[in-house]
Amino acid sequence: MRFTVGECLGQGTFGAVWRAVDDTGREVAVKRVPKFTNQSGREMLLAFTARRCAQCVRLLDYFLTRGPASILIQNFVFEFIRTPLSALIRRHRRESSALSVSLVWDITRDVTKALAFLHSSNVVHRDVKPANILVCEAGPVAAKLCDFGAAKVMTDQTGPAALNSVYIVTRLYRAPEVLLGAVSYGCAVDVWSLACVIGEMLLLWPLICGEHPQGSGDPGAAEPYQLLAILDILGAPSKEEVVALEAVGAHIPQEVLS
Repeated sequence: MRFTVGECLGQGTFGAVWRAVDDTGREVAVKRVPKFTNQSGREMLLAFTARRCAQCVRLLDYFLTRGPASILIQNFVFEFIRTPLSALIRRHRRESSALSVSLVWDITRDVTKALAFLHSSNVVHRDVKPANILVCEAGPVAAKLCDFGAAKVMTDQTGPAALNSVYIVTRLYRAPEVLLGAVSYGCAVDVWSLACVIGEMLLLWPLICGEHPQGSGDPGAAEPYQLLAILDILGAPSKEEVVALEAVGAHIPQEVLS
């Protein structure tokens, strides 16, 4: 199948997504990822798994090409859905116009169904945010979850295989246990992210936004302030919550408990 490639829709850590038209005239989104990345093979398997869920963006095709210096490139061909939720929220914020309650409900329902499907397969998405939720213009499904580049199948193994990266989930949607360095987290991190997305749909601004007071350009520098913003709302964790956090490998500073 041949493609006419158009605009770049987005650039991520491991690859880029391009708008394209196939030789039948159908619009598609093509994600190109170098095959030498650790995530690339895992993403292919999880994208194929997600095809069984109507609320996950559908993988249509997959093929390999050669890039510069003969680097092997994986090409994921997905159905094209024009509007990410992030763009819809920005538009409504500019227009000072709230999203309708019915639309918020429909998007929440469909993302919840997508996560329920993934979690039932022991898959944690690990990057639920408005930019990874595509809003459908018509049909029975209001929204679809996309981008499985950070997703991972959780394991019952012990040792290094059971440990997870803490460098996942965009900061504004990152659960407290991840901010505290937990390495044995589970599906709950997606639930926290979804709650933040729901709040953002209602407010048209991030639900919890901790910023570095000096406005540091280093993303990691704002992480402690994100945690502080959460604590300002929820208060210090209870004894039971401390036990649960320590059970997943979180490191809790003394000042968090006071």
